Amino acid sequence: MRLTHWRISTRLSFTIAFTLFFFVVVCLLYTVILQKCLSQNQSLRDRELHIQQLASAVAVQTLQARRAEKDFLLYHEMHHVEQVTAAVQEATRQANDMMLLSRAAGQAQVEAQSAQIVQTMNGYLAAFLGLVEGYKTIGLTAESGLQGAFRQASHLLETLLQPETAPNPTHDGPHLEFRPERVITYLQLRRSEKDYLLRHEAGDATNVHTWLRRLQEQMTATQGQEAIRQKASQLLTDYAHAFDAMLTQETNNAVLLTSLRTMARQVEPLSDTIQKVSQTAAAQIAMDTQAFGERASVLLLLFSLLTVAVCAVVCGTIIRSIAGSLRAMQQFSQEVAQGHWGAAIPEGGGDEMTLLAESMRALVNHLRAVRLLSDRLLLVMVLIGRGTLPDKVEEGLHGDFQAASQTLNQMLDTLSCVRLVTQRLVQLNRGILPDQVDETPFEGEFKEMVSALNGLLVQKQRTEGTPPGALPLDPAGGDNPPRSPLIIND
Repeated sequence: MRLTHWRISTRLSFTIAFTLFFFVVVCLLYTVILQKCLSQNQSLRDRELHIQQLASAVAVQTLQARRAEKDFLLYHEMHHVEQVTAAVQEATRQANDMMLLSRAAGQAQVEAQSAQIVQTMNGYLAAFLGLVEGYKTIGLTAESGLQGAFRQASHLLETLLQPETAPNPTHDGPHLEFRPERVITYLQLRRSEKDYLLRHEAGDATNVHTWLRRLQEQMTATQGQEAIRQKASQLLTDYAHAFDAMLTQETNNAVLLTSLRTMARQVEPLSDTIQKVSQTAAAQIAMDTQAFGERASVLLLLFSLLTVAVCAVVCGTIIRSIAGSLRAMQQFSQEVAQGHWGAAIPEGGGDEMTLLAESMRALVNHLRAVRLLSDRLLLVMVLIGRGTLPDKVEEGLHGDFQAASQTLNQMLDTLSCVRLVTQRLVQLNRGILPDQVDETPFEGEFKEMVSALNGLLVQKQRTEGTPPGALPLDPAGGDNPPRSPLIIND
């Protein structure tokens, strides 16, 4: 469909709507891209911040577990075991959450380290619980476990070594023969035992075994009191077994404690590494977001330039079509003003300019008709002034121009009837008595004139008795040659 068939208002509306459409599209595209970029950046940053928070929480829970661990090792109270268990379980849960987040983010390194934290914390808890069981075996108090066993044996042995005159509420049976060297050896044994329990040094344990063997030798050298001596030997054997079992368990506890501390030390660098990796990822996200924003800005700029170019082409085409119609109208007006009544109107279309051109064409045609009618009227008046009666004007006009041409033709008809009167007078002048003139076509003073002429002819006929001549009654007759009709072209 050609643009000339569009109305100018439609073309202008289309231009404005087309430009606004592309403007709105660019704005919406920019808004959507910016919103998506910001939303994605915020989501990624929130995820990285959450990972960092979880890593910090894991480190905090690890410290809480280590503190409760130290409290248990110091006080041997079971509620510290519950604190360690709760802290490790919370750290494990947070590490699992961190592993899920890193898996969703595609961060394999963080996921692997989170899985390693979970494994390490589970190993830490298992080692700690094993250590707790070891301490339970040794004895959380002086009267429980292996400590209670060798302490009880040592106390019973002490009652047997005391002299019978010494007060002893727990033993009222027979005593070994009192010998000061055995009591001194026993006291050295108990002192070495206390030193070991206080410092847990290998030298103190060696001293305990040394004094224990010496006391056993002294017991073996004792003569008599076989039953009491066997009982004392059995107590020494029980003491030795309990003490050796305690040494073995403490060795195991030391291994567990070393493993425990090694695992705890592994968690801290893992948490720090995860935080560093997360911070690096957050920085990378910021850089990627900035790069994406720059690329989006360039694309939007190119799209905006393309939009401007398309709008310019469309607007230029529509403006050229409007300007072309205006130039055609201007050229048509100039040709008409220069007297070229047959100037061609602009090419047909459906816009306002075409309608205006058609109206101007009709106006020019009317002006041409007025001019032709005025020319014919002037010619008629000139011919009448010269005594010549012209032919009628053809009635090919419309409206007021047709009415004017009809009036002019009526006037010519009246003048044609007057020519009959003139012909009768010429015949009378030549001595020929003409026929009477028909009065029907005449009106007003012309009719009175014709009546007077007819009366004069009647009197003439009566006076002279001359028969009337044969004169033609056709208004087109007479001595004048026939004339071509006046034609008014539209």
